[in-house]
Amino acid sequence: MSTTTYTTTRTFTHTATQLAGVMVSALAETLLAIGVSSDRVSRVFEYESAIKCWIEERSLAKIRVTLKPPGGAETAGYAFDIDYTAWDPEQKFRDQLARIRRQIVKEPRVRTGTDFKVIASPRSGYSLSDQPGWTNTNRQLPSFSNGYRHGTAGSGPGASAVLRSYRLT
Repeated sequence: MSTTTYTTTRTFTHTATQLAGVMVSALAETLLAIGVSSDRVSRVFEYESAIKCWIEERSLAKIRVTLKPPGGAETAGYAFDIDYTAWDPEQKFRDQLARIRRQIVKEPRVRTGTDFKVIASPRSGYSLSDQPGWTNTNRQLPSFSNGYRHGTAGSGPGASAVLRSYRLT
């Protein structure tokens, strides 16, 4: 009888990869569900590597999404809040995309032609590293106060991401 052993190592890179994937998937599904065109939503997947890098650096505090209908004003749409306080190396990776999908049906649809912007915000005392396709912006954003908490989109050892909607009252 032979014996085989193996070792598994999890790093924060695994958590960053998992969370970035879940966040991008949840955002794409949400935007599609509310009526943003698929050709516009497809660019969401270009953001995944930058989000992963910032989570791995632990510099990302929040991803905010604004919506702008044709000829209308930019409004607060959604946000992902990143929490780095929980560290349990035994915690399993999990996502709650099914739960979020059930919640998204409550969201009102947008007008045809609505576009969106994704804005990354650093944690206090941190700065975001330069990433391809992202530029530093220092502009006034619509109010992102209150908001409806859809729930934890994903979590893993060392971090979690909560999705909020600013479109529901």
